[in-house]
Amino acid sequence: MMTTFKVLLIFALITLLPNTYSISAEQNDDIEIIAKNFVDTLVKNDFVVATESFDPTMKNAMPSETLKKTWDGLIRQTGQFKEQKDVKRYDLVEITCDFEKQKINVRIFFDKDKKISGLFFAPAN
Repeated sequence: MMTTFKVLLIFALITLLPNTYSISAEQNDDIEIIAKNFVDTLVKNDFVVATESFDPTMKNAMPSETLKKTWDGLIRQTGQFKEQKDVKRYDLVEITCDFEKQKINVRIFFDKDKKISGLFFAPAN
């Protein structure tokens, strides 16, 4: 059960973060507000509104119906939502690597101290 939760969490983190970005302090505050509002819309089960902040790639990858199924599955595994707690900000760099048999995207997440805080390997599109 915990493995499924981790997979869903990783999927959400990977797909909800932009591929690469560098943002100012003001933009950082803006995305924190957008992120908190996004979670609020999930809690309210307003998945159509939640997907309005998606870019075209995210809208194709996770339309409102898919987001609903993902959120409902998370609730089934973890119980009812209680509250938002800590906000953590990450930067992400994605590098497409060419291997002998296929291309792989290596996604490297950095924390505020520029330490690697996450790593994800996925087939390149």
